[in-house]
Amino acid sequence: MPGTYFVTSRTWESRAIFKTAPPCEIFVECLLHYRDEGAYRLHAFVLMPDHFHVLLTPGDSTALERAVQFITRGSARARSSS
Repeated sequence: MPGTYFVTSRTWESRAIFKTAPPCEIFVECLLHYRDEGAYRLHAFVLMPDHFHVLLTPGDSTALERAVQFITRGSARARSSS
């Protein structure tokens, strides 16, 4: 269903991983990567120490759930491999 959504997600075990630049940079790179690929239109986002907020519109062929998976799993994978 088309629409714009406000999404909030906590970090694993509510850990304050967004207190330093490297994890924030990984998250933002992932967020922008999938935006550039057309998975969603990114309107705004904010990182807090233990969670994030994103305002997005899923792409024509992307479900909301899949858009959120791109963000959360993509940044977690990138973080674990760095």
